[in-house]
Amino acid sequence: SGQLDPDTRIPVINLEDGTRLVGEDAPKNKDLVEWLKLHPTYTVDMPSYVPKNAD
Repeated sequence: SGQLDPDTRIPVINLEDGTRLVGEDAPKNKDLVEWLKLHPTYTVDMPSYVPKNAD
């Protein structure tokens, strides 16, 4: 299924200036929700990535 390892780094992109963070610069899957809360101008930069819903 679409489960990713908690330590998988998830590429993100800044919607304001187009900056992409990938590899070692990208947040880990397990930290992604909190990281995105702290960086609201970023979104996941993976077309196939579907975050798990809390419900």
